[in-house]
Amino acid sequence: MHEIRRNPSMQFSSDELSTFAVTVRSLFLTRAALLSWTQTKRCHSGREEPGSRLSLAVCQEAAPVRSGDLPAMESDPEPVLTRDCLIYIFSYLEADDLRRVSQVNEAWNDAAETPWLWRRLCLERWIFCNISNVDSEINSWKKYYLHRSKTEQHMASGRSTADYNCTTFRGHSDSITGLQYLSNPDHQFDTGICKSLVCTASRDGTLRAWSVQEGKQLWSTPVQEEPLVKLITVPEKDLAITADSKGKIKVWNGQTGEELAAYDTSCTVGHLVTCKVDNQLYLTAGTRRGALITLTIPNLSQISHLSAVKDYQVDFLLVSPNQQWIVAGTEESNDIPAKKTKQKLEIQAKQVGNFSCKITGWNNNILVEGHGINTIILVHNTELKLFSIDGTHHASFRDHKETITGISVDPFRVVTASMDLSLRVYTWKRQANQCLNLESNYHLLGGSHLRSRGFKSVLCDYVSIVGAVQSKDGKDVLKAYNFNL
Repeated sequence: MHEIRRNPSMQFSSDELSTFAVTVRSLFLTRAALLSWTQTKRCHSGREEPGSRLSLAVCQEAAPVRSGDLPAMESDPEPVLTRDCLIYIFSYLEADDLRRVSQVNEAWNDAAETPWLWRRLCLERWIFCNISNVDSEINSWKKYYLHRSKTEQHMASGRSTADYNCTTFRGHSDSITGLQYLSNPDHQFDTGICKSLVCTASRDGTLRAWSVQEGKQLWSTPVQEEPLVKLITVPEKDLAITADSKGKIKVWNGQTGEELAAYDTSCTVGHLVTCKVDNQLYLTAGTRRGALITLTIPNLSQISHLSAVKDYQVDFLLVSPNQQWIVAGTEESNDIPAKKTKQKLEIQAKQVGNFSCKITGWNNNILVEGHGINTIILVHNTELKLFSIDGTHHASFRDHKETITGISVDPFRVVTASMDLSLRVYTWKRQANQCLNLESNYHLLGGSHLRSRGFKSVLCDYVSIVGAVQSKDGKDVLKAYNFNL
């Protein structure tokens, strides 16, 4: 981080610099654009002499600046703003203003290009930034900020062609059963090149990889003996993992589609999750017989085999944020897992909140997602509802005409998929009371109902949105929306 050096002979106090910084910001907020900053001294006669006082030249449409608004011009020499003073002042500016002041002269450009200023802007806006090169000569932080913020503008606007391009991927001869990103979602925006790679598994027995930006299939595995029913990816290792209808698990090379390892559970696999313990990746499979099987990645060597929900199928697996716990559940029983000792019965699951939710026509078409530590998204039929964990209802949306079949949630947006053959994009907004709310933005259309029934699932990363479309002929396709950098 850049450290501002304090010069003992500096003739500016901290309060003076702060006041001047706020003044700079205020001037940028005038209703006319700033044309130029100049380090000149103007005499009342109109004669211009070189000096160090700051004066403004604004376009004619700007609101007039009264003479009393600026310090009086004096003929005595004024102290020159050093680079450290400029950096301190510029730290009060937003990105657009910082780009404007960089066009003044060489000294101001040098100060405005300081990586620390752009790093601060990046980390204030995003929790994590994947920078490819931190060399101060390149200023990757500035490039990262400009590229990523521009992409977010495109994703918030959603204008066809102007903001994104849509590609249809065909190749599967049966239904798509799994859709996952193979690429890391934390793109290196400073390079100006972002690659979104997607994997699809199908009941036709093939696993395929697609490049969203290039608009083409990268590879396909040979047809397997049984239909593929489950898919999970490990982007940091370039791996894809599948399970077929007979319980055979396989690991695939994400770059070539080559088979790396196989393990036969001899039972239908209901769910797959990965976790990392002591820098070692593990795969846990929940089976139809209620067992949890833990294997190493990528070799698929068995670590453990235990009964989780006896006599019932494992319908879902959840991994705790600290990677220390795996929660297994089934839809066939309401029992809460418990640990029994001689002295007491210890419940291993705790309720942290509950509330009543009125839903008309209750059925199985319910999707629930969480966001952060206090936000719950509930989807039922065509409606999306937003709650806080204490049951406070914040918003409801009915943007779809038919059943919502899928939902994707990330720190910036929510995307829903529907059988009306459209995707709906929402963005997170923080309200005055600090609670999160959603803003409904736009639809992404999936084509014609002549050939398609509707979207069945959706995923998104920071530069693209992909959805699996159920086709009437049984040959599902993939719709990919690539947003411009």
